[in-house]
Formats: sequence, C-alpha cells, structure tokens
Amino acid sequence: YKEAIVFSDYWNAYQAVIPSEQHRPVGKETGEMAHIERWNNTLRQHLARFVRKTLS
Repeated sequence: YKEAIVFSDYWNAYQAVIPSEQHRPVGKETGEMAHIERWNNTLRQHLARFVRKTLS
C-alpha cells in the first residue's frame, strides 16, 4: 500500500496528506474513480442495515 498510486479529486487536503509521487488527482469526467465510488456505495448500502432505527 505504501507504493500504490492513489487517485482522488482536486481537494487540497489530499495533497497535504498523500505524497506527490503517489498522488494522481483526476476529475470525475475521466471515470478513474468510478469503480471506487461504486464500491463505496455498495458498502454503504450493505452496512446501512446495521444502523439502529432510533439513530436514523
């Protein structure tokens, strides 16, 4: 994981945390982050059932 290329958007906080040789900022129109966003959505949907009804 220390040598992996990290794709993110152009938010400045990412540039402060991720080393520049690993960081590849891309826009949403490129589609580079679509699979990550799809995976995050899948996880969110599956984990939503564990939320108590009183918290939602």
